Amino acid sequence: MILPPILLDLSLSDNERDLLERLFETYEHPVYNLSYSILRNRADAEDNTIQVFVNLSNVLHRIEPDIESKRNRAFIYVIAKYAALDICRKYKSEARKARLEVTESYVRDLAFDDFYYHALIHDMEQINPQATALLILKYVYGLKSKEIARMYGISVSNVDVRIHRAKKYMRTSKEIQAYKGGGGHEIP
Repeated sequence: MILPPILLDLSLSDNERDLLERLFETYEHPVYNLSYSILRNRADAEDNTIQVFVNLSNVLHRIEPDIESKRNRAFIYVIAKYAALDICRKYKSEARKARLEVTESYVRDLAFDDFYYHALIHDMEQINPQATALLILKYVYGLKSKEIARMYGISVSNVDVRIHRAKKYMRTSKEIQAYKGGGGHEIP
């Protein structure tokens, strides 16, 4: 079996390259399956699979001679699991950063006076922070529900329901209704 190009570019001795090739042949599919079960995204699972073998190339001295031993399998699965979880954390962190950066400026842009601004902030604090992020991703960044679902690892219908509930809450807020009754603007 031939290693993927990124693994061929690693500076390894012939023995290390042979060992990595045998590991790749034995564990590529199980590592991919584990990665996919965590990430629920084919491209990310493929990337994670390659990254696991890049990481393994740095610790080949820990691999036992019997490639299929339980110890080797457990060692490789632990590396795969935590690499996949790191990708999940990265996505969550990016979404959180986007929410924090945008929420304040988005609300200020919508706010036509100080009262409306504070009412929006108050109402956004009352709903689930993830629902706030979903609203921002959908209406500020223009992402489609499918893209948001992939980012959060939830179904498209779940995204739509959460957005619907957040919008419904925002529309029925007494503070916002009081502002609109005084000639305020409609919430998007």
